[in-house]
Amino acid sequence: MRGVPLADLPVRLGIPPAEVPAVLGQVEQGRVTRIGDRLVASAEVARLRNRVLDTLAAHHRAEPLAHGMSREAVRHALGDAAMADHVLAGLVASGEVVLDGATARLAGHVVTLDVAAQALAGALGNALRGAGFEGRTAGELAESRDRQAVEAMLEYLVRDGVVARVGRDRFLDADALDGVIQQVADILRDRGEVGPADLRDKLGLTRKFSIPLLEWMDGQGYTVRAGDVRRGGPRLTTGAKKP
Repeated sequence: MRGVPLADLPVRLGIPPAEVPAVLGQVEQGRVTRIGDRLVASAEVARLRNRVLDTLAAHHRAEPLAHGMSREAVRHALGDAAMADHVLAGLVASGEVVLDGATARLAGHVVTLDVAAQALAGALGNALRGAGFEGRTAGELAESRDRQAVEAMLEYLVRDGVVARVGRDRFLDADALDGVIQQVADILRDRGEVGPADLRDKLGLTRKFSIPLLEWMDGQGYTVRAGDVRRGGPRLTTGAKKP
């Protein structure tokens, strides 16, 4: 799979250096593909191309709610990062694969929810709306449900924009989080600073819930920490919406 390094051609092929250009000429004839500083048989590249397509298809079947497969996972599946990147680039150029940031997916892949998934999405949405500004952890939401299914659905709902992740493992209904952002903006407009006590007074939140929310707002640029309080960040001053 790794091919032949260009510098090793004379030794590996048993040819004098003067004949190397003739070998490289085969690249243009389609029998050999140049990938970085290596030459790889084009038939091997075609085999790996099909392997990537099969790998992505299997991933979509195994994780139907996932947007795609991480590019790093594709590299690991092929065992060669440069080769994987070359093959992915070719598949993108042919319109068979779509790269979205660090994620790869088949061009025809669309996340669809079956009846059971729709029911789970509705149940989680209702639970988070009922939780209000406190939200719920994945563990709390999975108390009477399959944990893996809950985590996969939460990831889907976050991508869909109806649920927001706060911290590593707390989730809020997106409208509830909008309410927190608006309350913080109002407090900052009136007082110029906001702290956990303000969220306790305005939203009834203890420090267990207010601190992660304020830290999330720091990370998103809505607030900037200044000692024990927060002041307005660039996203509040520009009126930007949450991601």
